[in-house]
Amino acid sequence: MDLMVVSTIFWVVVALILLVLGLMNGLNNEMEGYKFAFLFIGIFLAPLICQLIWLIINIIVIKDFKESK
Repeated sequence: MDLMVVSTIFWVVVALILLVLGLMNGLNNEMEGYKFAFLFIGIFLAPLICQLIWLIINIIVIKDFKESK
C-alpha cells in the first residue's frame, strides 16, 4: 500500500476518534463547542483536506504516467 494512502487513512482515523471523544464529552456549553470545532478544523481537518487533494492529484499523475509508457 502506498505511504500516502496509509497516512491519509491514519488522519481519517485520528479525526474520527477526536470527533467521537468530543461527542462523548457532550459539548455541554457553547464555548466548549467552539473550542472543539476550532481544534477539529485547525489541527486535523485542514491537513486531512490537503492530504486528500495531494492523494487525488498523485493518483491522476501516476495513472497518466502509466498510460503514456
